[in-house]
Amino acid sequence: MDIITSFIQQAFDFIIPLIVLLGALIFIHELGHFLVAKYCGVKVETFSLGFGKKILKYKHGDTTYCISLIPLGGYVKMFGDDPNAEVSEEDKKHSFLHKPVGQRIAIVLAGPLMNLFFAFFLFIFIAVLGDKKPLPILGQLPANSTAESLGLSDGDRVTKVNNATVATWSEMTEAFNNSDLNVNLHYKKYGSDIEQQTIIELVKEKNPNPLSIDSKIQTIEGLEMTPIASRIGVINNSLAEDIGFLSGDQIIAVNDEKIERWYELVYSVNSLNIGQEATFKIKRWNKDKSKTKNLNMVINDNNLPALGIERPDLYIGIIGKDSPAEKADLAAGDKIISVNGENVFYWTDLTEKIVSFKEEDEFLKLGVLRNNETLDIELRPTKMIHTNPMTGKSEKQFKIGIGPVLVMTAPATDVFYPTSMVNAVSIGAAETWHWTVATAMGFVRLVQNEVSAKSIGGPIMIGQIASESYKMGINAFLKIMAIISINLFILNLLPIPVLDGGHLVFFTIEAIKGSPLSMSKLEKAQQVGLFLLLFLMVFALFNDITRAFGIQW
Repeated sequence: MDIITSFIQQAFDFIIPLIVLLGALIFIHELGHFLVAKYCGVKVETFSLGFGKKILKYKHGDTTYCISLIPLGGYVKMFGDDPNAEVSEEDKKHSFLHKPVGQRIAIVLAGPLMNLFFAFFLFIFIAVLGDKKPLPILGQLPANSTAESLGLSDGDRVTKVNNATVATWSEMTEAFNNSDLNVNLHYKKYGSDIEQQTIIELVKEKNPNPLSIDSKIQTIEGLEMTPIASRIGVINNSLAEDIGFLSGDQIIAVNDEKIERWYELVYSVNSLNIGQEATFKIKRWNKDKSKTKNLNMVINDNNLPALGIERPDLYIGIIGKDSPAEKADLAAGDKIISVNGENVFYWTDLTEKIVSFKEEDEFLKLGVLRNNETLDIELRPTKMIHTNPMTGKSEKQFKIGIGPVLVMTAPATDVFYPTSMVNAVSIGAAETWHWTVATAMGFVRLVQNEVSAKSIGGPIMIGQIASESYKMGINAFLKIMAIISINLFILNLLPIPVLDGGHLVFFTIEAIKGSPLSMSKLEKAQQVGLFLLLFLMVFALFNDITRAFGIQW
């Protein structure tokens, strides 16, 4: 019974947000067509949310308003939109196709534009509610990077770039891109109110965001927004091991002070007094069920390594089934310390050496620390599919089938409010422009094959996104609704027959040449458009299903 109840609950958690999201966007789109059609004097026969059999209907005036069975679209049926239908002279004043071409363009364009305006108003509303944004706090900085050599470290908060105050991560990165390569960086160490500054040289890098117009960005070498979580590695024969800490434990509190990120853990332990007893609340993972427990430690040194706790960069957390690692008897908890005789210090060092393995090489030799004993383990990497999370493109890379104890966590955020209603409108306009450009660039990158067609999603993916954002709160749900509304704005303007964009092309041609296209050309174009649309829908559904079952293609 519990299984059935759980399934029903999951179904509701998926279906309700999906219906609310799609229902609102479809209603807004069709309302645009409806209002402008009525304004132009066109008789609207049907206003439907959904396709297929009508479930609920209500007639008022000339229009039947209804909700139909399939909630994946909607339509406005206008009198006189069938070129083959006979229309009397008296009724031509209410016929869609007998209206001037400019009015027909306005009616068709109104649907997509309503989606754009709706997104704009949603972004204003989100700003008024308070928008949560990442702070300009440095995430993981690679060892020996330019930033580290100048004294920057994880958790430092950037306050100014060239004397211009920055309050969010996006303001900081925008300031980098608008600066010379040498910038005066003001920052505060985590937990400190003392502002420091340094001159740092930015580097030009390929923009990792494929949805941006800018191909290059200016940034700090190796800069990451995402910080390391407070999971730990435990040094053999240490105080931490004697007390009962295990590699992979996540410290979530020290003396009731909440901990989530590694730099928070470092600061918290550094702040303890020598000789005091500290209580560490840890989360331990066992058979996919998280358990928490408290461990007490008398602090004899407020430096983590001295206590036997270190960053878990090279500790193995996961061993893939039938992988080279499993066949070579590597085990969870092992710490890899060298590859082919060269010491490694970070997970990225290890993965770079594995990826650079060559077919002609016989094996990879790993130095592994296990129970205070160093083992030499030889194995041969195999090529496995790696998917770029930004582009969705897949390629085969050498891997050995391991995953790290180290995990990343969410960056620190704060809620920002507009200073005035004018400021809220300005924020709404900026967000609308940003996501319109990003969406348009997404279509461009698809054509350029820089973004994989696997990233195209259908109703299942939209439902998953709607469900997850709904769980996160009203702001996240409304933001997703606004972004998808902009996607509908762009998608409907594509010059594909049967879509609004296709109709706009036909009417524009008519306006230029002074007469409509012939019926035979229109019919052929509509058939091609219908085929393309059905193909796109089937392809999107195929992507949804393969993603749901983890199928690679």
